[in-house]
Amino acid sequence: MQIDIYQSVTQPKKHLSVAADTDVKLLNLEDHDYANVRLIQRGFDTLGLARPAGLDISAAIAGIESEGYYLHSADIEIGWEQQS
Repeated sequence: MQIDIYQSVTQPKKHLSVAADTDVKLLNLEDHDYANVRLIQRGFDTLGLARPAGLDISAAIAGIESEGYYLHSADIEIGWEQQS
């Protein structure tokens, strides 16, 4: 699965992951912190070797498949590390 990862502009520790190319403006999220988000990673391949720090890939996939999105937070900036 490929996902897009967004960050809340007002609460930078809050993140939103959706299936790639999802129009996040169409999501009906109750948490207003997600009303204004910025894209931080487009088309992230969840099956690839890179693993973003602060993101539980299996929970993200499950949330996206059941709800259409996955809300998560990180006290650190989400970054990508290449695993060998």
